Amino acid sequence: MRRDRTAVGGRRVRSAVASKHCARRLLRCAFCCAAWFFPTLGAAAADDRVRIAIEVGRASASGFLQTPAGGNPGTSSLRRPTLDETDSDRPDSARVAAALGLGRRYRLRLAAERLWLHGDGASASDFFTQGELYPTGTALRQRTRVDLIDLDVARAFAVGDWTLAPSLGLSHFRFDYDLEGDNGAFAIRDYSRTGLNLGFSGQRALTPKLSLALAAQHTVKLSQNTHERRAIHAKADYALSDRIAIYLRVGAERIDYEDEQVLPNHLRIKRSPYYGLGVQFTP
Repeated sequence: MRRDRTAVGGRRVRSAVASKHCARRLLRCAFCCAAWFFPTLGAAAADDRVRIAIEVGRASASGFLQTPAGGNPGTSSLRRPTLDETDSDRPDSARVAAALGLGRRYRLRLAAERLWLHGDGASASDFFTQGELYPTGTALRQRTRVDLIDLDVARAFAVGDWTLAPSLGLSHFRFDYDLEGDNGAFAIRDYSRTGLNLGFSGQRALTPKLSLALAAQHTVKLSQNTHERRAIHAKADYALSDRIAIYLRVGAERIDYEDEQVLPNHLRIKRSPYYGLGVQFTP
């Protein structure tokens, strides 16, 4: 009974902390919306073209994938397994994005990215996941995937040589966990969450062919069952023609998720630095 009361108390503390920060998050949203519709800012150049980008990337990563069975205490070790011990700390990724200009002010953007947390490692010490025991030295085979899908609308305006664009939209997160040990233990779990996404980007032409873009985004954690995602990146584009450009994207990202179970699903993935090479074309 003592353990149950402690667990319930922990859940109340987490809920109180989430409520305490909710006002701050809503305030950020209000500021973003105010900047989005601020009437005195100049409109950007008219653009009604469709742009499609395809990118492959790699990152140095750290974090953990705590995955219990039904939230029951004892079915998962805290913050285990780590990406380091599953040898999945250099994940590959692929990203496809499309943007549609809506006149002089608005841009509709859709991006989908997949991270492959694949690796073959060994457990650094005994741990449980989904009720299965992986003793020290167990050979691990992880084939976990993370999907990230963003849909937003940006309001573009011109400030000097820069085109700035605050954005508001949705961010969808899907986690597909797959871990096996050479002792016969295995764990499979998947879930998805959707949250409110705030963003801000700026772009400037450096030469007729070379341009620089900076961007930041934050998925607002309005409830305990929403993932939190923060990302920043810089991108350099080089135009090969009026329709085709190549680019290099460099950035950092952190994904956090923790639900409200007694022993929660709790994952953290930090990609820093991230490198992506892509091609963008206009049909």
